[in-house]
Formats: sequence, C-alpha cells, structure tokens
Amino acid sequence: MPDTVSARHLLRGAAKRSAKGQSGSLAPRWGSTSSLLFKHMPMKTFLAATLMASAGACTNGVSGDRSTNLQQPGAAGNASDDSHANANAVAPDLNAKLDSRLFLLVTTAVALPTIAAILQWQLADPQARVGLHLGLKMLSMAVSLAISLLTWNTRRGQPTNFVLAGFGHFAIAILGGLEMLIVAITPGATFADEGPLPVVLQLSADGAAVAAMMAAALGPSSLARTRSIRVGSALAAAWVAISLCVELTASRWLPSIARTGALIEMSLAFVALFAAWLFARRYRRGEAAFALLSTAALLAGIGIAFGADLPLGDLSKGLFSRMFKVIAWLLVYRTLFKEGILAPWHKLVETGRAVEEDRKRYRQLFETAPDGLLLVDSNGAIVDANPAAAAMFGWPENSLTGLQIEALVPQQLRTSHAHERSNYFSDPHTRSIGEARLFSGARRNGESFPVEVALVPQSFSGGNTTLCIVRDVTERHGLEQSLLCLALQDPLTELPNRRHFHDSVEKAMAHAERHGSTLALLCIDLDHFKHVNDSLGHSYGDELLRQVASRLKNALRGGDLLARMGGDEFALLLLDAGIDDAAAVAEKVLGALSLPFVHAGRTMKVGASVGITISPADARDVEEMMSNADLAMYRAKGQGRNTWCFFEQRMTERARERALLQQDLVNAIKRDQFALEFQPRVKACDGQLIGFEALLRWHHPDHGKVSPEKFIPLAEESGQIVAIGEWVLRESCKQAMQWQLQSEKDLTMSVNVSTHQLRHHSFVAYVKRVLAETGWPPTQLELEITETALMEDPREAADRLHQLVALGARIAIDDFGTGYSSLAYLKDYPLHRLKVDRRFVQELDANRSDRVIASSIIQLAHALGLQVTAEGVETLQQSEILKEHQCDEFQGYLFSAPISSTACEAWLPKLAHCDAPG
Repeated sequence: MPDTVSARHLLRGAAKRSAKGQSGSLAPRWGSTSSLLFKHMPMKTFLAATLMASAGACTNGVSGDRSTNLQQPGAAGNASDDSHANANAVAPDLNAKLDSRLFLLVTTAVALPTIAAILQWQLADPQARVGLHLGLKMLSMAVSLAISLLTWNTRRGQPTNFVLAGFGHFAIAILGGLEMLIVAITPGATFADEGPLPVVLQLSADGAAVAAMMAAALGPSSLARTRSIRVGSALAAAWVAISLCVELTASRWLPSIARTGALIEMSLAFVALFAAWLFARRYRRGEAAFALLSTAALLAGIGIAFGADLPLGDLSKGLFSRMFKVIAWLLVYRTLFKEGILAPWHKLVETGRAVEEDRKRYRQLFETAPDGLLLVDSNGAIVDANPAAAAMFGWPENSLTGLQIEALVPQQLRTSHAHERSNYFSDPHTRSIGEARLFSGARRNGESFPVEVALVPQSFSGGNTTLCIVRDVTERHGLEQSLLCLALQDPLTELPNRRHFHDSVEKAMAHAERHGSTLALLCIDLDHFKHVNDSLGHSYGDELLRQVASRLKNALRGGDLLARMGGDEFALLLLDAGIDDAAAVAEKVLGALSLPFVHAGRTMKVGASVGITISPADARDVEEMMSNADLAMYRAKGQGRNTWCFFEQRMTERARERALLQQDLVNAIKRDQFALEFQPRVKACDGQLIGFEALLRWHHPDHGKVSPEKFIPLAEESGQIVAIGEWVLRESCKQAMQWQLQSEKDLTMSVNVSTHQLRHHSFVAYVKRVLAETGWPPTQLELEITETALMEDPREAADRLHQLVALGARIAIDDFGTGYSSLAYLKDYPLHRLKVDRRFVQELDANRSDRVIASSIIQLAHALGLQVTAEGVETLQQSEILKEHQCDEFQGYLFSAPISSTACEAWLPKLAHCDAPG
C-alpha cells in the first residue's frame, strides 16, 4: 500500500472491517494498519486526523435534536425519563453550566494534545518528559479512583452497566497505583530493558478500561441490584489479581513483551473504537447519557493507539496517550456524576417543590372552602378554623383557635353537646352531611341558626383530632319555607316547576351519594314549537304543551319526576336509573311525541330533542347536571332533531379548546406558526405537471398540526380569515415565482378563497397588491371559490368575480356538486374551471351513480367551455374512468399528497412545456 494513504482513509477502512465482523482476517489487517499508521505515515498527519476525529465525535455526541437529559436508571429501550426532564426544567441554570463545562472538555480534548506536543518538543531533558508523563498518569489514576468512589457511593441509584464500568475504573486505579509504585522504587529504570512488570500493569489497566467501556455499552440499563454490585466488585478484584499473577510470570512465557504489548494495545484501541460505535448506537435509540460515553470511548481508543507504536516502558514518549486517556476518564466521570448525583438531586428538588406546592394547595383549599371547617381535638379545643367558619359564627378571623367547641353551641345545649362529643371521641367515625339530625349553632351575639355537620376523624403525630365540616342551612330552610307558601306546580301543565325540580334533584343526588345509586336527568326540548305559536297562536301553543305533558306523564315509570322548566322545555329525573334505563325512557318519550296533536280541528305535529346525563358519572351537583343535560340536548338538535343524545365530557372540553384556539389564532402569523403545503395538478392525458394548489397548515406549539376544518371556521368567526388569506396569497405567489424562475416554464398556482374573503370590500385590492409585490402573472393565478360563497349574495359575488377576471385572474368552482342545486351561476359568472368533489370520485369504480354524476359534470362543463379537474384521485382505475369521460386534470394521492415547498421542486422537471389549458 502506498505511503501516501491518508490517516482518515485507513481509520475508516479499519472501522468498516471491524463493523462487518471480518474475524478471520482481523489480526493481519490490524497489523498492517498499525504498520502503515505508525511507520509510513508522519506523526503530524496522524495527529491531525485524530484531532479531527475527536472534535467531530464530541460535536456529534452533544449536538442535534436529542435531549442531553440522562435516562432514569431502570428505564429500558427508548423510554424517556419524565422526572429528569422535570428536574432539568427546575434547574436550567445548573444544566447550562454543565453543558458549558462539557464544551470546555471537548475543547480541551483538542487543545491539550497540541499543548502536550509542544511541551514534548520543548522539553529536551528526558527527566522533565518523564515527570510530565508521571504527572498525567497520576491525574489519570486520580480520576479513575474518583469514578470508582462515585460509583460506590451511588451504587443503589445507578444502572447495572454504569456500576460495572465504575468498578472497572477501580481496577484501573489500583493497577495505575502499582505501576506508579514500581516507578517510585526503581529510579532511572527504562522498563523496556529491565522487564515486563510495568508493561503488564499498563496493558492490564488499558484492558480494564476497555472492559469497563464494553460493560457500559452492552450491559443492561436496569437499576443495579446487590448481585450486580457484588459481581462488579468481584470482577474488578479478580482482574487486579490476574494482572499481578501475569506480571510475576510474564517474563517466563513472553519472549518480547514490548512487541506483544504493542499488538495488544492496538487491538484494545480498535475495541475501544467499537465501544464508541456501540455507545453512539444506544444514544440514537434515546439513551442520552451515551453521547458522552461514545466520546470518552473514542478518546480512550485514540490514547491507547498512541501507545502502540512506542516502547511501552518508555515514559518520555507517552504524553499523547496519557493526555487522551485523562480527558476520556473526565468525560466518564461527568457522565456517572450526572447520572448518579445530579439526576437524583434534581428529582429530590422537584419532589420537595411538589410537596411544598401540595401543602400550599391544601392550605388554600382549607382557607377558601365555602363550608366552615373546624379541627377539634379530643378535649374539645379548636385547633384550627378556616375563615368561612369564623364568618359563619360571627367571630373575627383566626380568633376561634383555642376556644372550646361548646362556645359555638347555644347555651342550653352545651352540656349535652359535651357528653355527645365525649362519646364520639371514644369511637370516632366518619359522618357525612345529612346523615344526622340538624344541629343548632350559636353566633357570637347569641343568635341560633340551623347547621348540618359532617365529621371526619384525623390522625396526626400530635394526637387524634376530628375535622368538623359545618354547613349553615339557614338559607335552605328559608327557601324550603318559602316553597311551602308558593305554588309547587306549573299552572299550565300542573307539573312541578323549575324550583321544585331543582330541589328534588338536589335531594335525590344526596340520597344517591349516600346509597351509591345513580340518577339520570333528561332535558326535553320540543322541536319547531315556535312555529306552532307563530302560525296558530299562543292558545294552540298552550294546549300543545298540556297535551305534551299528559303524554309524557303516561310514559314515565313509577317514582320518576317530570317538570316543566319553562317555555317548551321539560325535564325528567329518573331514580336508580343507569344508561340503558335512560335510553329506553328517551325512546318512549320520542315515541309518545311522534303522533300528531289535535286541537279545535287542527293538527299539530312536533318532535323533541332529548339530552341525557348520568350522576355521579357526569356531575356532582345539580347545576352541573342540568347544564350537562342542556349541552347534550343541543347536541341532539345539531344531529338533526327528534333524537336523543348522552352527555360527554368532551363537549365542555371542546368548547373550552375552541375558545383557546381562537385566542391563539390571533397571533399565529406573528409567531410564524402557519405553513403552506402544495398538491400538484397534472394533465389527465399524459400526467405532466400543470401547477399546484396551495393548502394552509397550522403547526400549533401545544396541539401540533391543527386541521383546517377546525381553525378555518374559527378564523372566519373572529375575522382573522382576511389577514390569513392575504398571507396565504402572498406566500403562494412568492413561492410560485421562485419555481418559475428555476424551471423557466409557466405554471398555475391555485389558492382557496373563503366566503368572508370574497365578501370583504378590499379583497380585489389586496389581490392586485399581492400580484404587484410578488411579480406573479395574474393569468397564472387561479382563485378557488365554493358554491356557497357565490350564492350568499349573488350580485355582490358577480361584481367581485368580474373585477378579478379584469385583473387577469382565473376563477374555479371548488367542490362542485356539493352546494346549491341552482346552476344559474354557471352562465352568469365569469368561470374558467369546475373541480369535481372527491365524494364523487372515491367510489367511481364501484358506484354507478357516482360515475353518472362525474360524467354529467364533465359534459356540462365542456358544453359551457369550462375545464374540469377531478379531486381525490387515488387509484389507477379511477383515473382511467375519468379519462374515458374526457376529464382535463387530475389531483389526488395517486400522484402526490400535499407536500412541502422543498419536495415540490422534484416535480418541476415534469412541468408541461405549454401553458396550462385555459
């Protein structure tokens, strides 16, 4: 092989052969590579190659899209550690410092070998070189010892593979110390001439280092157990013992320890490089700690390789080898320190903050609870009280603490209350509100008032206490008294009114909660009742309500409660009813109301929409339950009326999400959250590209990719569609102009226009302005408008379209066939193209009706001089059928899904040489 072969080529070839597993020719190839590297290649060339390799590996190890957070011990595979992510969120400054230190280490990996080369060149005195080498060796041994001590102190929280690596460094420290000891007691020795003792120790230390790396690369990432800790320590001790035995006997069976040691060192260097590849592979799978270890393995391999060309006992020539090893061990120490110390510390900090937040949250709940909360000890003393309790009993805030509980009881009842309290604390038990009789409380001014009390035993280190939940029922009692005086029935239908129904539901929910039963509430709203009032008069409407009430009562089960809530709305409470029972009753209700109603010779027909909610699954209080039933009822109306629908939690979540999305939509353009995708349009005859349709996409930072079907209506409601439409038009024309300059051929850009955009008074003006700013030819702009947009105000739409055509723009009708049935606009409006909706294309090969509709649209368009584009073409059979009916253009997944602007550039060579058909 020529002497001019580059170091990078040799290293790459060796790495490829190692990765392919060419075990048969491994030793000869390694030997030849070593010879070329260290005999025929200048040392400066090799130094430059290794520096580039170390710098590149360090950069690749810590950069990119992957997080540098460490994986939690015990997590396997690609699973990420949420607790570590939270910890990094808690202490970002500390992580920033550590990442900056890592950058310094990587920089040192490049800088220090260069400094060592300068020192070696400057230090002419061999003893000075020896001193420098010994200093580096002592530093390497100290770092290895630090790694082993760190591993021992964090052995219960480290993964098994890191524990094994740590014990391997314990062996490295012991062997390095022994080698230093031999140097100390053998002054002036050159060990290459006087025996293999230090050589074997160095080889053993390097072997222990490579073994530690392989253990970390191949070992399991599960949490270390006692057995693995014992195995690691035993292996480290065994390695040291075997090394000492080999040291004492090596001279008897190794004729040339230096030459053999060089081959061993070269082999260990390649194994270390292989370990670096393994670390990088695990890092790509999501185990981020291995980014640092891959760099450490690479540097260690380079350091070992530097020693392979030297007489292993020549201490004055090993500066490069020792320098790389020191840096590698520092990276290993940083990895294990972050895994064993920082990650648990972050987790501890996060846990402490969570505990503090919980304490504050529970205290806030205690302070803001609407009911009075009193914490009472076994002697009757009030330990704590919330502001609601102080306000309830008329005491200043924080003044109840230390009082006897009997101070809150009327004077004549205090003796009996003390006796009951003593009995309760002898056998404390939980008592809910409503389980016992009403009690009387006494305000500070002596006024008595009725209360309900719940008792919850509490156990703390200070002794047993009881939480008393006191509810003032004065208002409820007053309400109950007023209800006795008021009519409990609706005067028109003789059904319970809203107030009566509300109280009944509240009592029923309390009863159901105590006994673990379920309730169903049905909200019934008549369909088209207003039409009866408006057309026949209110007297007929009143009679209809009376007949509806009569039919509904006949459809009820015994014990169920029917009420008129007001207007044409009724409510039905089903006791001890589940989902199946509620659905059956809803069907009976719809059946009872399906027959016509007759009054004074006139027939009246109405249906009903029924919303159903179940307690306690859907709600815990009356208001929430009735609100849920209303939501379900409106959903039933939205599904076509005369049906029933159960409440779902996502109804309220959807309403909340819709409001938040509408707020975020306001700043979406400023925050650069919008993007365009483009779908090619091709000629039906030969598949050549004609142009693209621009499609808007919203990449929300929290919700990801938001569907246009979700955010376009929101933009129209909020008025943002005008600004968004102008942005889409400008970006589409700008992008199309770039493509046309690249291909030097004409193409058509299609842009969708909403109803609100077309009706906006400045729509034509901003189209003209965008065309002028971007330089895009108006004749190559096609605006796609729906039938609905045209028919909302036909005269205004016609004026807008004529103005746009006067500019040179082309007009296409999108989703043709799915809007208004009137075809008058086809002859009145200046149109150029019809786009057949995908619903008529998807089943062309299986549905004869779709084929007839598609064929009719194509024939109609051609008869009027219009071009036709078929949307949603996904199969060859669909395209062949459309070709048979002379469809002009295709657009769909058969040719391409909507793609990014970069991906569209691959289509430009397919652009038709002629202009798009007119």
